Amino acid sequence: MKILIALMAPFLIASCAATPQRSSPAQGKITSACTPQQIQLTFDTADGEFNGMSHSGSYLVLTNTGTQACTTPRRPQITWFDTNGTVIHAEPDTPKGMHPGPVLTPVTLAPGTSARSALRWVSGEVYDHNTCANVARGTVKLDHGEVSAPLQSRMCGDTTVGLRFEEPWLQPQESPVHGDVTKP
Repeated sequence: MKILIALMAPFLIASCAATPQRSSPAQGKITSACTPQQIQLTFDTADGEFNGMSHSGSYLVLTNTGTQACTTPRRPQITWFDTNGTVIHAEPDTPKGMHPGPVLTPVTLAPGTSARSALRWVSGEVYDHNTCANVARGTVKLDHGEVSAPLQSRMCGDTTVGLRFEEPWLQPQESPVHGDVTKP
């Protein structure tokens, strides 16, 4: 037993030394959740990059326009609306392995930085029993409110399942996002 402990000791010491230490509130400033006044939502269709083969999509882009760093949910809740302002009932697909899912840490946005997610959905009548809706606006729920932006698109699904869309996790962007941004 002593030999086993002696052999494992270097590995345990190395793994403990390599583990980053969490900062306590006394050591550093805690970043608070973004407010709607700090965040601008845009949908970037990337010049039609998502369109084809009965599919469409857009980058969801959240930009911190404030003067303080703040956090947003890594997979924010999106609500879609039609031209009449009626809620479109569409659900994000649950990525494989997320049942109920891992804990997703928030994305920290420094002032002037963005995070984005490539949203995709079916836009053509490809199902035996189709249901489609014309999207006019999307709203993202934040911890302290919501932000909204226009988006003109068509979303289709099977009536037995309903409208669905892919929503990967938000990823911080180091450089400005694509140029074709639909602004509110």
